[in-house]
Amino acid sequence: MKFWKHTLITACSFVGIASTVLYTACEKDSCTDLTCKNGGSCADGFCRCPTGFEGAQCETRTVDRFTGTYYGNSRCNALPSLVDTVVVFLKTMPNTVGLVKMSNITDTLYGTVADNDITFPAQTGNNTARYVNAVIDGNAKKITVYDQQIYDVAANKQNVCNFIGFTQTQP
Repeated sequence: MKFWKHTLITACSFVGIASTVLYTACEKDSCTDLTCKNGGSCADGFCRCPTGFEGAQCETRTVDRFTGTYYGNSRCNALPSLVDTVVVFLKTMPNTVGLVKMSNITDTLYGTVADNDITFPAQTGNNTARYVNAVIDGNAKKITVYDQQIYDVAANKQNVCNFIGFTQTQP
């Protein structure tokens, strides 16, 4: 009887261990069927996208959400708002864009796209400074551009302008 008891325990243990090994050996690698594009890499079934790309398979250029023509209004300080247009275009890959406000067409700015923001380098000079950034809403139909121009740093004299505009279609 003791022999059968040990044999039964051993057999059950063997079946349990073999089933566990067989089950875990058959688990599918979550990255096998996932193809990450544009230099993305798969980790735990999700693509990790390089700078300038997004999407489930890194198939979308981030700048594509920003590029286009936005129609809206600019307002500086307490002055009345003006009808204005902003054009955002691809400058260099993967994430540099140019921005032109049509009310000041000679002023083209270049910045980098990250998430929902365009960041422009600060411009500083002899007692002057300029800080500009742009934010796009999640569905890429609305852009807000913030532009702070300090023309006398010591006296804190400045122009603060905002542009809010909308685009009808994606390019």
